[in-house]
Amino acid sequence: MKMEEYNRNNRKFDALICLNATMPTKALFQAIEYDKLIAADGAADKVFALGIYPDFIIGDFDSLNRKAVPDDYDVKSFIVEHSQETNDFEKILKYCFQNNLTRLLIFGMHGGELEHTLNNISVFKKYAEILNMTVYDAGRIGIFINNFIRLETSKNETISLIPMPKSMLKTKNLKWELEDEVLELGNREGARNIATSDFIEISVIQGDILLFFDSKFN
Repeated sequence: MKMEEYNRNNRKFDALICLNATMPTKALFQAIEYDKLIAADGAADKVFALGIYPDFIIGDFDSLNRKAVPDDYDVKSFIVEHSQETNDFEKILKYCFQNNLTRLLIFGMHGGELEHTLNNISVFKKYAEILNMTVYDAGRIGIFINNFIRLETSKNETISLIPMPKSMLKTKNLKWELEDEVLELGNREGARNIATSDFIEISVIQGDILLFFDSKFN
């Protein structure tokens, strides 16, 4: 994601994507402005349970709970992709890219199983250069960074910098500063740092990171 300053109060997205994991409350859905709501087939029942109808349900439909689909739901909203080369998350991202839905908010990224989560993270990284994606989970936001960002923060807010898989960083206004230092999975990670001011700056000199901070959606 290329940016100078991230507006964490902006709640408008081209699409809200729901993957097959625990969903946030209906109130959070209502706090977000989005043009389309897209659910993976395994997540559809969780979305319907909140009284919300997805604009589209996408996947191979091996995990859709048909009994959860309301009788008045338009089955023309089903988009079936049988390919076993991609998981439902990637099928959705391909659809978004092909239909010019580029600013995306993602619920359910953790996937419920560790291997599912790791696979989703791999897919996220694959599309991060062409789609502007924000991940929400349990009151936290994750975004992909590959250059410079300035982010408004609260003092003592938890900030995590996760390399993807290796990056060199320079930071400002973190408790444990980095000065042209390398983070690398399997060697040195950057989880659970702390903001010391009302803003932080991160320069990614080489590589990519996932940056995590507190959500202001709710």
